[in-house]
Amino acid sequence: MAHLLFIYGTLSQTDNPVAHLLQNRLRYLFKGKIKGVLYDTGDYPGLIPDDKGNWVYGSICELDDDALAIIDDYEGYGENQEQPNLYLRLMSAVQTESSIISAWIYVYNRSVDGFEKIQSGNYQEYLQQKKSP
Repeated sequence: MAHLLFIYGTLSQTDNPVAHLLQNRLRYLFKGKIKGVLYDTGDYPGLIPDDKGNWVYGSICELDDDALAIIDDYEGYGENQEQPNLYLRLMSAVQTESSIISAWIYVYNRSVDGFEKIQSGNYQEYLQQKKSP
């Protein structure tokens, strides 16, 4: 079965081992954005949905059940993962250039107290700014 997934963080990085493993199993379709706030939790971002005018930017990709299971494991989501799960996988509205579609998203499932808000809502841009002197 084909699924749509909105990715916004480490799975977008070419040097990520899971992204590399899945490179032939994900088909990138287009860019998108969802209403929410992004936080720097350390090694990865945490997305918290909200309707206050903030946007998180990423890409929509298509993948099969097996690839989705691999990503569930990577994101710490599922019955066999630490409880409560690190992320929850939820269906959400994603805005594209031409329409609104429904896609899976991974939502951070822990407290964001003390974490820096990524003001731009763009994790890749944020990482580039952190590397710049």
